[in-house]
Amino acid sequence: SIVYINVAQNNKVISKAPFILEVNTIQWRSKLVPVNDSIFLLTSQTAGFYKLKWNRTTGVIELFSEKYFPGYLCHDILVDKDRLLWVATNIGLMRQHDKPSLVEVTKVPPEVEASFPNMLFFSFYSTSRKVYVGTRGQAGLMIFDKETFSYEKNLRFSDNPRSNSVFEIAPVNETALLLGTWNPLLLYDEKKEAVTQLQPGEWTKSDWTNCLFKDSRNNIWVSAAKLYRYNLEQKEYSLIPVNIPMPSILSAIQE
Repeated sequence: SIVYINVAQNNKVISKAPFILEVNTIQWRSKLVPVNDSIFLLTSQTAGFYKLKWNRTTGVIELFSEKYFPGYLCHDILVDKDRLLWVATNIGLMRQHDKPSLVEVTKVPPEVEASFPNMLFFSFYSTSRKVYVGTRGQAGLMIFDKETFSYEKNLRFSDNPRSNSVFEIAPVNETALLLGTWNPLLLYDEKKEAVTQLQPGEWTKSDWTNCLFKDSRNNIWVSAAKLYRYNLEQKEYSLIPVNIPMPSILSAIQE
């Protein structure tokens, strides 16, 4: 079942899937990505992704049975300003073309791939000029030219391997990104190519980022072992108290 909760009206709508999902189809690796105000994409734990349609009037959510990219492990999906899809897969970064049924694929140079044999494209964010791809396997942050779709370089942030697996990327402003890694939170300045490590209260050496979400009030929410809110104007972290056991937050969206 899929549950839609309207917090303002204090009600919920439960929608049933038209087919039975296999065990572990939706798990910790799954991400929910908005395409517009009523269409969403949901990545599977093992391969591919599904499309969902939300009725804004009734709250009913329709899950379509067709699975897209069934032969690829899809780590993340991005909808750019031209309304084209970018999909980070286990074999490389794929970009939807503006022509029907055409997808481009780009890969990193062989020498980079050889240096990081366990590298996976895991998350990404697009600016007007660049596409930033967070990787697992200690390859750091990959940078691609958005227009030519070509690889430019990868940035590693320290000798600590946990710093070089980038799980989540969120925009801070036009020139800065917040990177959620296997341990530290990093603030990346695009112009200076400089990185500053951020240290929220009670963050330990074993903590890692599960999800980053920027809301409409200029906050970035960080889900890890604890829940944090980073105020971009004040540049301060707040630890959000939770009085009941809280499951891990896989992804978040705001209506």
